[in-house]
Amino acid sequence: MDSHLRRPPLVVLGLLICTALLWIVPAQATSGAAVADSGLPAHPHAPNDSGSPIDSLVDSVRFAPDSSDIPPPPDTVRYLLPRVEVRASEPPREDPRPDVMTRDQLRRTAATADDVFRAVQTLPGVAGSDFAASFLVRGGGSDETLVRFDGFDLLEPYHIPYWGGAVSVLSPDIVQLHSFDYRNTSQLKAGAVLVVGAGNSGAEIALETSRTHKTWMAGRDVGHVPFHIDGFLARLFLLRVVLRLLFHRILTVATPLGRAARPKVLHVGGPLVRTKPRDLAAAGVERVARVAGVRRGLPVLEDGRVLDVKNIVWCTGFHPGFSWLDLPVFGPNGDPQHERGVVASQPGLYFVGLHFLYAFSSTMIHGVGRDAERIANHTAARARSSEQPMPTAANAA
Repeated sequence: MDSHLRRPPLVVLGLLICTALLWIVPAQATSGAAVADSGLPAHPHAPNDSGSPIDSLVDSVRFAPDSSDIPPPPDTVRYLLPRVEVRASEPPREDPRPDVMTRDQLRRTAATADDVFRAVQTLPGVAGSDFAASFLVRGGGSDETLVRFDGFDLLEPYHIPYWGGAVSVLSPDIVQLHSFDYRNTSQLKAGAVLVVGAGNSGAEIALETSRTHKTWMAGRDVGHVPFHIDGFLARLFLLRVVLRLLFHRILTVATPLGRAARPKVLHVGGPLVRTKPRDLAAAGVERVARVAGVRRGLPVLEDGRVLDVKNIVWCTGFHPGFSWLDLPVFGPNGDPQHERGVVASQPGLYFVGLHFLYAFSSTMIHGVGRDAERIANHTAARARSSEQPMPTAANAA
């Protein structure tokens, strides 16, 4: 009897063994072995006691709780983890060194004509557009490029070329360029050249192409300055009379002569300044009527003449690109309605740099400076008036 009581019953011994197992097994399941046992593929660089390559990349490992309400199979340990989320820390990055172009570098950049947008397109990683002055930085679009001037964001700093509407129906064998994209005659193929547009750009390009190609220039006569701007008298006083007196003081919206000239300047263009009609005639450039249509892939003039050309240079100007401005501030012809740049119907909206904004010189350095100064004074006065306290009944009494 005594010997029977000294031996622990088998039931008690079994309970002790089960308790020990329940205490030991969960502690092992929370170790790294649980990931492998749960059916997740083992990583080739799994952490070990000595460290591994992945240690330098893994910033945190978080075990997500099991959200499934479906019970696991009987032979599966319930505490095995359903998934593991590994978040890698970003490697340290150095700030990219910006490409800076100085004014001297801009002037020395070939085939840019001191145009900052053309010069920027020569930088590494920058690509230009075939149809506008806009450009893009590698990895983004042109609408993702921010242009700033003295700290101010410019929403639409580019002029958009106007092609005249006949590009797609002309023969694909004809080389077509806009004056913005024209650099020199090496871009042209053998054969005749038609320059569409008889303004300053058209006249100067026609004068150049006539040296190597038969050249026609289509467009109305826009007039010309009656002296060479690089002559002695021009440098002495004539250039100042034209630029500072005629264009800047006389041809303005404040004078009858300026108001009469403004519609023609806006829709026809200004007179030829550097190139003269006799220069074009001496070079063999043939003046022809305006382009009126297309026949069998070739341009047709207003007089019915069909020109067999191999190249067309469109010198048809630019439109400022106001498609982003969704406001009722434009007239029937698409021109913004303003008074010297101030839009009365939309307080706070201003225009600067437009053709004949106030004077013929509004697109010249000295003219746009005067216009910008007036806009700045107007905005300052408007800001001061908005800061003044509103009159109250007590103040009125």
